[in-house]
Amino acid sequence: MILTDEIKQELAPCMNELESIRHEANATASKGRQIQGVVALIGVGVALASFLSKSPQAMAVAISAAVVTIVISMCIEHYYVTKPRKHFATNFKSRIFTKLVSTLLPGFRYDPFHGISKQQFRASGLINSRIDRYHSEDFFDGKVGATELSFAECKAERKETRTDSKGRTRTTWVTVFDGIYLEADFHKHFSTRVTVMPDFAERTFGWLGKKMQALGGKVVHLEDPEFEKHFVVRGDDPIETRYILTPAMMQRILELKSKFGSKVMLSFQHSKLILMIESDRNWFEPDHKSNGIPWQRLESFLSELRLITSTVEDLDLNTRIWTKE
Repeated sequence: MILTDEIKQELAPCMNELESIRHEANATASKGRQIQGVVALIGVGVALASFLSKSPQAMAVAISAAVVTIVISMCIEHYYVTKPRKHFATNFKSRIFTKLVSTLLPGFRYDPFHGISKQQFRASGLINSRIDRYHSEDFFDGKVGATELSFAECKAERKETRTDSKGRTRTTWVTVFDGIYLEADFHKHFSTRVTVMPDFAERTFGWLGKKMQALGGKVVHLEDPEFEKHFVVRGDDPIETRYILTPAMMQRILELKSKFGSKVMLSFQHSKLILMIESDRNWFEPDHKSNGIPWQRLESFLSELRLITSTVEDLDLNTRIWTKE
């Protein structure tokens, strides 16, 4: 996937048009920030004046001024900052990124506004936590060689509410998963389910941690000490688990973990591979800050695509075994 001069020439008219939209969105955002500053000054002025007046209602007026200031500021943020930038991002994705995918990855489909369903995400068996808020976007699907795959960016969160000793309630959102969900056709037939999860227990507690693993049940111990330092494997059938996780596959998974430099989790089920890569980066997004036509951002987009689609080669999924074609 190379951004050639020919592709640049084809995209240039649309990129120029989008540059105007980006510039307008940033100008609107700048105006919004100025208005927010004025609103904040007025709110502070009203609160200060009420205190200086020493009236019985001073505290109530100050609180009301603060609430009104915050509400107005949030409305300004939405209409002057978030909405214009979302308009730019939507246009950029649907007109530029979509064109790049169809040109450089024939047969691949890209839908920036849809993703992996929550039901499919939960069916992976890799997330045991409750999920109260879920969002997925930037859906890709197609073939890399003989391997069908699909992937998208996903974020799952859990709502936690705590009440302190004074009866005050505080609600926070805890990130359960944030990153890439990938599902691919596996190159072997199998009927069991196997999960490969990061092994924090053994790395943290050593021998004791290894004993703690067994509490989760169905742990399969493999013959690769290095792999077992990083991952805990669970499977319904130890024989089929070893059929899936050969020494070569375990080495490839270790290299994949090193490549992404983050937590990776895998599930093998229904003759498919599910790979989840945790990452706090915002994938496949245009840059609303850079000036001029952002060719570098397009190169970065292609690099992100290569990084994900190359997992097919990283895990040698195109090598067909026996009847798997």
